[in-house]
Amino acid sequence: MGGRGPDGVRPAGGGSPPGGLPHAAGGEGAGGPPPPAALGGVANPVEGEPAGAGGLEVRQPRGVRGVPSLSCSKQLRQGSCSRGYAARVAFRVRGAVAALLAGGPERVGFLTLTFVEDVEAGEASRRLHSLSRRVLRRIGDEWVWVRERTKAGRLHYHLVIRTHWDIRTGFDFGQVKRGVYVSACPELRRVWAFLRRVLPRYGFGRHELVPIRDRSAIGAYVAKYVTKSERVDRDKGQRLCGMTRGISQAAPSVRIAWVRGRAWVFRRVVCFLECCFRRRYGLGEGLPRLWGCKWGWKVIQMMERAPSLVEEALSWWDGEVVC
Repeated sequence: MGGRGPDGVRPAGGGSPPGGLPHAAGGEGAGGPPPPAALGGVANPVEGEPAGAGGLEVRQPRGVRGVPSLSCSKQLRQGSCSRGYAARVAFRVRGAVAALLAGGPERVGFLTLTFVEDVEAGEASRRLHSLSRRVLRRIGDEWVWVRERTKAGRLHYHLVIRTHWDIRTGFDFGQVKRGVYVSACPELRRVWAFLRRVLPRYGFGRHELVPIRDRSAIGAYVAKYVTKSERVDRDKGQRLCGMTRGISQAAPSVRIAWVRGRAWVFRRVVCFLECCFRRRYGLGEGLPRLWGCKWGWKVIQMMERAPSLVEEALSWWDGEVVC
């Protein structure tokens, strides 16, 4: 049938070791990138631009049928968490981390921030925003953060930040795990001391900043916090992640549709129904005209209540039947 074919999808207290105190100019509240000796270092930040993620045209091969059917409500409930909005946010976080690592892992660190007391999501977001404007700019130029709520209900943040210095060369992860910090470079030790002094002013407690050990796994490690974190009713309206402007432009968008799975079946059913409306009634965009802005939800209800509709739509897509 003319015009039919697979649609293209565009995925589009601080346990820090002791160190020297930083000699920062302008106080902790100074915004913008630090001067060369803001933390007592002499090296200038290495210039580098995040690599653009770009859009990839991914097409589903014709005749592929090995996908779960939407005709089963049990599959709908089970897949809603893994293939919903949180999964798309996790996909965006992985792209953002890849952009941070594009210039090499030497300057990239993993920062964990906890709170002294149990705080609400709005207050936690306010403290992180204040910290980003006044403190994080002095130790890094780009970063991405994700929020995690533990099973006990306590909020904390994980950040992947591109620092102004090489903090990975010579760092012995085995010694640091045993509590021996002599392998850390002087710049990293000054950052540790700086955070230990400044973070309590913003209501943060225990913290840890270490270099990236495995660049191939850090993206998936950070993204998993988006999907596995416990969410409660009072978290409604709060963002799952955030990132600086440069990384945000390089990271993929959340306005995507999955090539495989439930969305793959849904798109074929919609295409089948639209074709039926167009051929039998001469209507274009018949679903929005019939059901308004909630037409997508109506289609899902039809698929749950009429399993034969899904099978007929997939057979039509494969050319076995003609509407």
